[in-house]
Amino acid sequence: WGGGGTSSNSGTGTTTTTTSSAENSISDASAGYVYFRHLLASQNIRIDDTRTKFWVDRKSANEREAVECIASELWRNCIRGWLKERPLTERLNQHYGVGWTILERKVDIHFTLVSTEYHLCNLNDVHHRSPGKSFLQPLVSLRGLVGSDRWVNKDDLEVMDPGYSSSVHVRSGEGDYMPATATGGSALDQKQFGGIENSVDTSWSFQYGTYPFLHEEEDAMVFLGQCFLLGEELTPLLVNMKGVVEQTEFFQRDNYLLLSSIRRSLVSLVEALYTDKGQEIRAGVIKYFEESRGRNLFTKEDVKIIVVLESALLNLGRCIDLVKPAGLLVSSVPAAAWSKALFNLEESMGRIKTVCDPDQPLDSLEWGKLE
Repeated sequence: WGGGGTSSNSGTGTTTTTTSSAENSISDASAGYVYFRHLLASQNIRIDDTRTKFWVDRKSANEREAVECIASELWRNCIRGWLKERPLTERLNQHYGVGWTILERKVDIHFTLVSTEYHLCNLNDVHHRSPGKSFLQPLVSLRGLVGSDRWVNKDDLEVMDPGYSSSVHVRSGEGDYMPATATGGSALDQKQFGGIENSVDTSWSFQYGTYPFLHEEEDAMVFLGQCFLLGEELTPLLVNMKGVVEQTEFFQRDNYLLLSSIRRSLVSLVEALYTDKGQEIRAGVIKYFEESRGRNLFTKEDVKIIVVLESALLNLGRCIDLVKPAGLLVSSVPAAAWSKALFNLEESMGRIKTVCDPDQPLDSLEWGKLE
């Protein structure tokens, strides 16, 4: 749905959606939820409300905030309840020849992130190239021990899992240990029982959706989509360069090659605007945004379209010149130059999005026309 909002679906039946575009009257998540319900109704699909919980995030402004909200919601309202429902299982730990038994309860949470190809590829690239700034880091932070009880007496264990009282070694109320006679095991002394561990593990997968504007019949729409995607592909570079300016990351040479390649592609698209076919593209862009009730004020005149895109190219060129010594591994780049390069990159991405984002909010009269 609009603005590149994402959706996450945990393996326990909890579905959540995230929000992004600030200019919308309602959050992208709310719009996405309405459209999701519309798709279910149109396909005559029913969801078991007793096993599925919907949670809509209406506050987040970007991917990182959205994923943080999801993780917080799960931590505050779900994880501890899920752990209580999990059975206790034995795990033998060994270290330098010494072994002890741990009783473990574990919850595995799987997230399915649904969005367009470019959006999910950016999430994945940033996660692997700049893990400290990854938008998915809040999901990683959920992993680990939630709580550990070093000693558990027999009565407490029976409350947590009645089936375990005859099959594991636990300490009785008098201080000794109960032998696992039902399983033929031998009694454990105090050093052999390590207590109970509650742990959480997380994983995720991507459900890719095609970016629709690359497959439109009108050349103007395809042009907008191509330019917009080129700007969005700079996101991993933007994150990396912010880390360089903050002195938390090294500049990655692959990002320099990416920057040069994207600028060449954008040059080719802008040069096409000066051809005979380019005049039709500019007219089509203006018509499209006029039909969107003038929400994009920078595309009322074809002159402004070219001026803004050429300005974006100029900023990209300046960014390349500033980081070239580091990108080519010939010399270092001063801190002040990194800051200037980051400024030019942000300016270029902002200008591309201002002129070329074809994803416009729906007018109130268009609600309900979701086919």
